[in-house]
Order: sequence, then C-alpha cells, then structure tokens
Amino acid sequence: MPTCAAHSRRQAGTSLVELVIAMTVGMVLVTVMLRGTAASSTHAAVNSVLAEYLTNGRYALEVIRRDLRHAAMSPLIWEGAQVQVNGAVSAQNYGCGAGFDTTVIDAGLWAANDTNPFSSTCLATGTDRQYQRGDVMVVRKLSNQPVSAFAAKAPYLRISYGAGNMFLGEQTPAALPSPVYDHAVLTDVYYVNAFTYSKDEKPLVPALYRLRLSAGGTPRMTPELVASNVEHLQLRLGVDDGSGNVRLVSPGAVTDWSAVRSAQVWLLLRGTQPESGLPKASYSLGDVTYSPDDSYRRTVLSTVVHLRSR
Repeated sequence: MPTCAAHSRRQAGTSLVELVIAMTVGMVLVTVMLRGTAASSTHAAVNSVLAEYLTNGRYALEVIRRDLRHAAMSPLIWEGAQVQVNGAVSAQNYGCGAGFDTTVIDAGLWAANDTNPFSSTCLATGTDRQYQRGDVMVVRKLSNQPVSAFAAKAPYLRISYGAGNMFLGEQTPAALPSPVYDHAVLTDVYYVNAFTYSKDEKPLVPALYRLRLSAGGTPRMTPELVASNVEHLQLRLGVDDGSGNVRLVSPGAVTDWSAVRSAQVWLLLRGTQPESGLPKASYSLGDVTYSPDDSYRRTVLSTVVHLRSR
C-alpha cells in the first residue's frame, strides 16, 4: 500500500502554485524580451536617421573643402592689380548682377554674414530657390586644366608669370609674356535653401544648394543641389593681419578678401521627419547660437580648410 500511495502522488501533476510561478516567470521573460526588441528597434531607427543626414553632411563638407582648396586665380598671380579685366567682362550679367564674376577675383572667396546679398537677383525667392538662413559663400576658381576652345559669353583668364587678363570667349585675350595659359573662370554661390526638391514638399527638408555658372555660349548661374538635410551654414575666416598673424573673424568683419588664408565651416544637419519626445536644444556654429523650437533631430559638423592658392 505505501508504494501505491507514493506512485499516486507522483502522478498527481503540477500544483496550482507551481503553475502560477511558472506563468509569472514566463511573463517576466516575455516582457524583458519585448522591451529589448523595442529598444533595439528604436536604436536602429535612430541610427538610420543619423546615418541619413550624417552621410549628406559629410558629402557637403567634402564638396566645400574641394572648392575652397582650389579657390583664387593662380599662384602665378599675387594680387588683383596684376589682372587686366576687359570691359565686356565687367558688363556681363550671368544672373547675379553685372560684373559679379569679376569682383575680388584674386581672392577666390567672398561671403555675406547671415544675409542674402542676391535677394534681388540670382537668389530672389522663386520656384526653384528660396534662401532660408545662414551665411552665403561665393567661391571663384579656375578650371583645373587650360582650355583651347572658348564659349562666346563665358569668362576666361589668361595667366602668365605675375600677369593676367580676364576676357570673354568671343574676345581676343591680351598678349602676355610666354608661357601663357588660358583657364575657364568657375563661380559657385553656396547657400541654404528652404526645401530640397519643391516648395510644396511636406515636410520641407532644407538643403545646401549652390548656384553654378553653367557651361556653353550663354552661361547662367544655375541652382544645383549639393546635399539635403542641411539647415544652417556658418563661416569663420582666417585673415592675415599683415604681420604674419592670422585671426578668425566672421564674414562681416573682413575688409580685405585677398588676405583670407583659411575658412572654418559649420553645417547644421537636420532629420527629415520630426520625432516626438525630443528635448529642445541649442547649437553653436561659429559666432551664432541657433535654438530651433521643434522636435527634429540635429547635429553639427565642421571643418577647417586652408586656401592653397593664397
């Protein structure tokens, strides 16, 4: 009999207490797993957003770096007084005003401090451009290789040692001491646009644009997308004070653009979609502190570029 009773107790199965404990432990494990999955999913989503605009921002900085490194006319020419500008070039208007492409041509870099200097010309509000905020940067340089064929209304620079002549393709350039080289004059105007593709896009995604002098016989300053998700552009410029010392100043404090030796560039990057629950934040870019009142994720990238031709 005792043996049968013991066997009966072993066959009785799991008690109610044991079942409740097992279910509780199981629910805890499931909850932990779900929270881990949710956290992992959130982390992956954040990483995806960051990857999107960080990639765009790094590309934009690389484009600016490349442009600035080649800014200015040529190491063969040291100052604007060595360049003769044909009158027809000074009168030519490519969209940003007559003579725009001859202004401080020896400097290679010019910028406006937190304002749009072309609000009535090439950066007037229109269907394909809408300046939003930040500095506007103008970069001028020469084509990497000399050219032998000329487009009628396009600007060119003939350079020799310590002398230059700026002319239109339809003109005969000045006779300079040999050897001489003819280069196309290239101009870019960088600015932050209020939208990427259309003023009707929702939400509006700001972007870094540039106006670029187009090729052909009748060139125009034409808008070109550099990178989306760029909300702010700021500059600090390294200026030689004449005694060999370089000090950083804002574009508004520069009086001699041929004395600019370097540029520090800040870009503020913004996510495409707002995210609920993000705290408000302020961002320092040069001498500007930007404090947006919304729920977009942002980050700042910066770089320092030395102008090789100065």
